Amino acid sequence: MPRQVTSSFGVALRGPGETPDDLIKRTDEALYEAKETGRNKVVIG
Repeated sequence: MPRQVTSSFGVALRGPGETPDDLIKRTDEALYEAKETGRNKVVIG
């Protein structure tokens, strides 16, 4: 039986003076936004 697979991605670029933890937090927030707003999408944070 075929299974449906979805993919959601959060993407962020590190800004000047931003820490790695800040970058990971923004990326994670973008991922959850992608999942909450319909899945199968890329959100840039």
